[in-house]
Parts: sequence; structure tokens; C-alpha cells
Amino acid sequence: MEVNNNIISKIVDIIKQAGEIVLTADRFDAMTEDKAGHANFVTTYDKKVQKFLFEKLAKVFPDAVFIGEEDDAENKTIPVGTDENPAYAFIIDPIDGTTNFIRDYKASSISIGLLKNGKPYIGVVYNPYLDEVFTAKDGEGAFLNGQPIHVTDRKLEDAIVIFGTAPYYENLNQSSFHVAYGFLRNSLDVRRSGSAAIDLCNVAAGRVDMFFELMLSPWDFAAGALIVKEAGGAVSAGLSAKKPGEIDLDFSNKTPVFARNGVIDREVFCGSFPCDYDLLESKVKSLCENSASKTTMLANLAALFFHEIPLINWAGFYLVEGDELILGPFQGQVACERIKYGKGVCGTAMKEKKTIRVANVHEFPGHIACDSASASEIVIPIFDSQNGEVLGVLDIDSPVYGRFSEKDEQNLSDIAKIMSEFI
Repeated sequence: MEVNNNIISKIVDIIKQAGEIVLTADRFDAMTEDKAGHANFVTTYDKKVQKFLFEKLAKVFPDAVFIGEEDDAENKTIPVGTDENPAYAFIIDPIDGTTNFIRDYKASSISIGLLKNGKPYIGVVYNPYLDEVFTAKDGEGAFLNGQPIHVTDRKLEDAIVIFGTAPYYENLNQSSFHVAYGFLRNSLDVRRSGSAAIDLCNVAAGRVDMFFELMLSPWDFAAGALIVKEAGGAVSAGLSAKKPGEIDLDFSNKTPVFARNGVIDREVFCGSFPCDYDLLESKVKSLCENSASKTTMLANLAALFFHEIPLINWAGFYLVEGDELILGPFQGQVACERIKYGKGVCGTAMKEKKTIRVANVHEFPGHIACDSASASEIVIPIFDSQNGEVLGVLDIDSPVYGRFSEKDEQNLSDIAKIMSEFI
């Protein structure tokens, strides 16, 4: 397939025609159907728009593979060619924000991403209600209705963070709001729109400063991620220190998505998410010195960590009993009661007598999955101040990949030394 400079204008013409289908839809004749997952709907218009896009785009790009939300997308493979003979794949969301569309909330979009050899090449998102077309081509910048756009340079404390609740994945519901709460406490405010494609474009246009959702499908972000990147932002699956203008996402699988401006990228995603460890340490000392018993002390400490450390979904203690770790006080989802010596992250930290920081728990050999929402983890041994033996471990999980930094490790290790004197 030959790609020329008119490619974006052709896609824009087609996506605007598809927008007319959305705008003129008879919502009372939408024939809503349920799909897998909570609050996951498809209407006759989702299918109608997708069919229209496939047919029109296929006439212009007959050699491209088409992957759409409303077909057997998960069983399709994104082709990869060569530099001399590249392969192209369209990834399409016919109506991103279907629930909004059903309720006439007027916050839905059409998203068309074009991959070249598996990498984002062109992105076009159309909001028909505002007649806004966001476009980007790899290496050529991002535009709104033909005018250049760029991400902001606001710090997190002045930022508006917009997020999605991952509603189709009920195991992520609580974690989504816990992460949102962490950003609420450290930013200007948070928002929720119901269309990830629009949210990503609003980051690119500088209307908001950051977006996250703990699980999205490729059609949700294939176009928007490129638009953010070309607007000077960074997009990744977790707290990876990607430079502004870079994307670190898997376009063939479901994934968390974090998009942000360059300032927040350096401020937060390079290992310094706001946490007042000096204040946290003083609170820990006070609880340890004034608790009526070890049990009440650990219970309050678990609650303290859970609410004071941002972007986590589990915090608690495992205490040594023989050759096992036994579950102690904690905050979060129901957890494993016993962990064998040397097993999982906690058992390994106990065996090796050192802190273990895991950026992706799914890649840790023998990881014990208690909360399916957990993505990264840090485990800090608590040593007997007299003989140096391990008394237990402090275990903290996050639903965000790469959440814990060297700074977190150092500060939490210092706090563990304080606790060791009272356990």
C-alpha cells in the first residue's frame, strides 16, 4: 500500500462522514446489547459505524488489516513487514464512549489508529458533538482542526488529572479510585469523561495535564496515544521514565495507560511521586510509642501506610512464625494467610534478608497473586534490633507498574528500622 501526504485528509473525510451517523442516530432504535464485563455495551450504531469505516477505508487502503472493537479483534494479529515492504493495520473504535452515546451525554468519539509495522503511524480522533478533529502523523506533530497543539508545562500540583474507571474490570474498580484519590490529594483536581480517546486528546491539547486508566484495549488508545506523543507528551503502561515524545505501550494487548505532559513526566514518573516521608515517619514514631499492643500498633500502621502512600492498593504485614510468614494486620483485598520461606516476593525478601522492589509482579518467578489488580510491589524486611533476625515484612502493592522508586525504598527502609524497635 502506497502512503502519500493526502492520507490524513482522506481519513478525516471518512471519519467526519461516520460522525454524521452518530449525530443523526435514533437512540431509541439503538438496540443495546451487553458484552463481557460490567457496563460494557454495544449498539446497532457501534456496528453500523464500524462497518462504514471498514468499507470506506478498505477502498483507500485495500492492503491494510482491520481491527475493530465490534468484531473478533482479540483473535487478529497485527502484521509486521519490512522497511521496504511495510505492513499496515487500522485499529478502530467506532464509538468510544458508548454508554455516553446511549444516554445522549454528548461525550463520545470515533477513533482511528493506523499502525505501520506494529508501531503507531497515524492517529485521528473525531468528536462529532464539538466538530473537533484531532490528527497526528509520526514525526509531524499533532493538530486540532488543522492547528498545532501541544501539552502543557504545568506541575502536578497545578494539574488537572482526568481518568477512566476501567468499568469492565471489576477487580480494578477500587484500585482505580484509590489511584485517583492519590492524584486528587497532589493535584489541582480530577475529572472523568467516559471516553479515553477524548481524554487523551485533551491531554494533547493542554486542556488537562494527565490521563490514566488501569486497563484499556488497543482501540481505546491506538490513535490518542500517538496524538499525545506528537503533542510533546509521554505515554506508557506505568511509571516508566519515558521521555516526552515517547510511547511505551503494547498495541496488541489490553494494558494500563498513563499519558502526561513533560513536566509531570519528570516530576512523577521518574521516581518521585509526592509522599511526605518526613511527616509519615513522625506519624509512625508516634503510633509505635503510644500503642497499647503490637496488634493495635500494626493495625494502625497498616491503615496509615494505605492512606498516606499514594497509588497503592494493599499495605500490611506478614510476621515470621517458624519457616513461614503469617498474615498480620493489613488494608486492602483479602490476602494469603501463609507464605512459605523463599516463596513469592515476601518469602524471598525473608530468605534473602533484603528489600525487594518489583516493577512488574507478573514477571517475578513464583509471584503469589492475592489481589489481581496488583502490578508492582515492594517488600521491606523488619529486623530484630538485637540479633538481626527477620521478624516480619512490610508488604505494599500498587496497581501501577513501576510504582516504587529508590526513594521509596530508602524511606520505607528507614521507617522499618523504627518499627523494629517496637515489634
